[in-house]
Amino acid sequence: MKLLRYILPVILLAAGCSKDQLALRPCTFEVSVSDIKATKATLSIHPSNKDAWYHYSLASSDDDNFNESDEKLIQDDLDFTHIIIEELADIFHIGTFMQAFCYKGDRDLPVTLLTSGADHKVFVYQIDPKTEKKMSGHVRVDFHTREIKPSDVTFDIKFSGSTVTITPSDPEAVYFWEYENSDYILNDYFSPRLYLYKIMDMYVNYGFFDSVTSKGTDTWDFDTMDDEMEEGEICSLVIAGVDPDGEFTTRVTYIDFEYHKGKVAPITVDDYNYDFPLPRQGFSLPKSHKFRIFAEWTKRNSLSGTE
Repeated sequence: MKLLRYILPVILLAAGCSKDQLALRPCTFEVSVSDIKATKATLSIHPSNKDAWYHYSLASSDDDNFNESDEKLIQDDLDFTHIIIEELADIFHIGTFMQAFCYKGDRDLPVTLLTSGADHKVFVYQIDPKTEKKMSGHVRVDFHTREIKPSDVTFDIKFSGSTVTITPSDPEAVYFWEYENSDYILNDYFSPRLYLYKIMDMYVNYGFFDSVTSKGTDTWDFDTMDDEMEEGEICSLVIAGVDPDGEFTTRVTYIDFEYHKGKVAPITVDDYNYDFPLPRQGFSLPKSHKFRIFAEWTKRNSLSGTE
């Protein structure tokens, strides 16, 4: 027993060193991009060393620094990632750089919020888990996202009693609308636009596109069709035209409303048409696509629909 007391720490230390050493062994990567849509794709990564940590960076041709060298693009992304971790980790509990933005083993990663009709470069490279810095070498894959065919469809939104009626300017237009507590949208998704994008993406991935999209006039009764609404609750109704991939074909429109049993009233009647640009024109992007969310977050105080 006395002997074990002295030997056990040595065994644990050796195991720990071995694990660290395995993570630092040189690693090569097989990388491919598939299922490329307008703003979405799947990034497949197969490392030769399954214990190695790795990170990926992505650049779009609408980024100001797109024509910089690979190493410069990678370093810019790493620098910006660490800045975001420092600024937002405590607010949004996103964890450390290694926890939130690094991976091990074979992965098929969904990449969203890409720029439609644009060239992209994705870089995959090994990370030293102690220094959180790039190790030597990287793999680069270039790809191009398809254009979104924009639509000029608009939506007439009318509240009456406990119901809302949505009428598109084109009765054949396919569109998606949803509503949720306004504070929840801003706290968890940072903007109505990002909320609708993420919800639509989830439904498409689960194969529910036909079930959740609408065509022609749609009517919803909050009293009879939603038993979880709370008296005086403030929600946002968000709507956009979509194509078969669930990509937005119109600007995203939202309207805030307040619920009372028997009566649902818009809060910003004259301003409900406040909207957000299509992906190619909008998002006020920072250098890395992973932080388009951060760009939207910085706009929080301008998303009340009362500007």
